[in-house]
Amino acid sequence: MLNVWFGAMPNVIYATSTYFNHTYRDKWITEPLSVEMIRDVDKSEVISCNLIQSPILGAISPV
Repeated sequence: MLNVWFGAMPNVIYATSTYFNHTYRDKWITEPLSVEMIRDVDKSEVISCNLIQSPILGAISPV
């Protein structure tokens, strides 16, 4: 579940892209649940941990 809060809060991540870049693991993208979600939401195929084939954007990086 996603919760959206407005205003300052303790123990929150404000720089989500920086956080993602430092916590991302290659194996996450190739797990069956991730592959299924990417296929359902973006209609894209996970080729490897470094490549997603998008019908709109072509070959893209998961990060």
